[in-house]
Amino acid sequence: MLYVANQNSNTLSVVNTATNAVAAAPATSFSPASMALSPDGARLYVSNPNSNQILVYNTANNTVVGSFAIGQTPLGITTDATRVYVALHANAAVAVFSASTLLQQANIRVGFGPSAIAYSQALNRVYVANTLSNSVSVIDPTRIGTSAAPIIGSITVPDSPVALTIAADGRTAWVASSARPTLARIDLGQGTVDARIQLPVSPAGLALSPDQSRAYVTGYGPQVAVVDTRAESVLKTTALPGCPQVRCLAMSAAVSADGKLVYIANTSLNQISVLNAETNELTTTRINVGQSPRAVLVGPAPRTTPSAAEVSN
Repeated sequence: MLYVANQNSNTLSVVNTATNAVAAAPATSFSPASMALSPDGARLYVSNPNSNQILVYNTANNTVVGSFAIGQTPLGITTDATRVYVALHANAAVAVFSASTLLQQANIRVGFGPSAIAYSQALNRVYVANTLSNSVSVIDPTRIGTSAAPIIGSITVPDSPVALTIAADGRTAWVASSARPTLARIDLGQGTVDARIQLPVSPAGLALSPDQSRAYVTGYGPQVAVVDTRAESVLKTTALPGCPQVRCLAMSAAVSADGKLVYIANTSLNQISVLNAETNELTTTRINVGQSPRAVLVGPAPRTTPSAAEVSN
C-alpha cells in the first residue's frame, strides 16, 4: 500500500499499488504534513501542523483509533518499538509520546526549526534535522525519563537541512539542504559528515533505495534528481509533468520495497508520478490523489482483522 498525505484537502489517499487505484480516502485534521508507521505496520501516525495534532489510524481499516494534541507546528514524525517522536518546528523541540497510551513522556529541546526526524534501530538513536540551526540533533531514547540529558550530540550540516533519511543498515544518514542545494552523508557512528554532493534541484523531499545505492531528491521544477550514493554523483535529473504555477513542486518520494519503483508527490498537480528505478525514466502511470499531496509513505500489504474462526485456530 501507498499512503499519501494531501495537505489542502485534509485527507489521506490509500493507494493499492497492485492496481494504482485509491482504495480509501479517510479524513485527517488540518494540513497533514508527515507520516510514520509503527514497526509492525498496524498503526499509521499523521502529523497535522495547522491543528497541532497527531492522528493515529488502524491500517487494517483506515479508521482513526486515537489522537493527541501537541506543541506548535508538528512536522516530521518517527517511531520505535514503544514511542512516537514528533519534530515541533515552531517550538525547537521534539515531543515524545508513548505508543501504547498516547501520553506525552518528554519534550526535548533541539535546534531551531526542526523539520525532519528519523530513528536508527541499529544504534537506538533518534536524529533530528534542524533547518534553522544547520544541525542534526542526536537523541538517546534510553535517557528519556531519567536524570540524564537525552541529547547526546549535534552534527553540523550547513545550508538549511530540510529532509533526512537513514539507510537500512541504520548506520548512515543522508540529509538534503536547500539554501545551497546539497546532499550530505553522515557516518552516524562517528557523528560526522563524510561526503557532500551538489544537487541540481532545490530539495524538498528525499528517499533512499533499499540497497542504499540510490537517493532520490525531489523539489522545485517539479523535478527529481537520482543520485548514485556510491559514486557520490548525480546520475540524472528528471522533470515531472508541469503545472500552471510559476514554481511547481514535488514535495516528497518513497521507494517500493523491492526498489523497482519510486513514487513521487507531484504536489502542484495533485498526482503521484511513478519513476522506473531501473531506467530512471518516468512511467506513464499518474495516480490522481487529493489536493496538494505533501508526503508519501510505502506501507505493508493491507492488513485485515482475523475472523473468529481464524483466531480459534
